[in-house]
Amino acid sequence: MTLSRILSRDEVSRLRDADRILLGAERSRLESVAEAARVGQDMLDEARLKALKESTRTAARLIAKAEAAAEARLQNIEPELARLVAQTVRSILGSFEPEEASYLAALNALSQLRDQRRGRIFAAADTLAPVRRAVEALGESGPEILSITADPAFEPGRAVLTSFSGSTEIGLGALTARALAPWEDEGEP
Repeated sequence: MTLSRILSRDEVSRLRDADRILLGAERSRLESVAEAARVGQDMLDEARLKALKESTRTAARLIAKAEAAAEARLQNIEPELARLVAQTVRSILGSFEPEEASYLAALNALSQLRDQRRGRIFAAADTLAPVRRAVEALGESGPEILSITADPAFEPGRAVLTSFSGSTEIGLGALTARALAPWEDEGEP
């Protein structure tokens, strides 16, 4: 048999105080756990943000370094590419007989003239016959040529059409040099 005992008011009051203390302690514990979780999450978020910023800076440095290396390689390739283009064009032109190449250059230049529809041609001795042939081949569809004159002062391959509006090179040598000048200048150190 168990003996039961009736608690006094003072004992009940102390039990209630103890219960309040226990409930308060439990509430404090739960709040501390929640606060610790929040602080832990804040620290984790801050660490992630810091890592993200650092990796962004590192990536930016690596990208800048790669761009600089690519730019340096490109600058080293450009002169070589320019020389290769110029050599290729000169090689292709060299596969034609000089007189045929001069004829084709003059024919092309004369057929494209818009403003200089009437004029005189001065040409180096080696270019005189191909230029005459080009003028004859174009006939009335080309510019009206008043005369074709040899100019002993001209370098081989040079021919110039002069008219009231100015003059233009129509010889193979000058046309080739002018077309390749940007490429060959690019190739110079």
